[in-house]
Amino acid sequence: MRVLQIVWAVVMVVVAAPAARAQPSAPADSDAATIRDRENVWTIAIVDRDSSALIPMLGSEYVVAASPGQPAVARRQYLHEIAYPRDSSTHVTRITFDELRIRKAGPDREIAEGIVTEVGTNSKGAVIDRIRFVDVWVRRDRRWVCVSSKFTPAPAAKPKAT
Repeated sequence: MRVLQIVWAVVMVVVAAPAARAQPSAPADSDAATIRDRENVWTIAIVDRDSSALIPMLGSEYVVAASPGQPAVARRQYLHEIAYPRDSSTHVTRITFDELRIRKAGPDREIAEGIVTEVGTNSKGAVIDRIRFVDVWVRRDRRWVCVSSKFTPAPAAKPKAT
């Protein structure tokens, strides 16, 4: 009888283990992971000049503030400038996150903020820009869309001490 109890306990552990691993992460964790994925897709879209990849991610009221003293840019204009930059000699070849933090700002609102480094070229040669950003994401119809962004230049990265 004792052997049967041990076998039964082992069977229950083996059967229950996959179910325990399949438990979804906390909603806040999955929301942050979703936003992180969207931010990564965004960087790829900029490098590829693929504004169509951004269409489902940007809310209809999306605006971006990027130039001091200039009016905010609406979604349509931003998407156009991704595909057709004002300076056609400008090519972004790589974007990396130096920092990316995502925090909950309400039940259906997340804020992504951080710094990216953009590497590319323009008519004068190689260009490296660091940009600080803040993106406001809201959940609509069970999907996350960005409704506003703010971009500002960030100081050059300090060399790491060795």
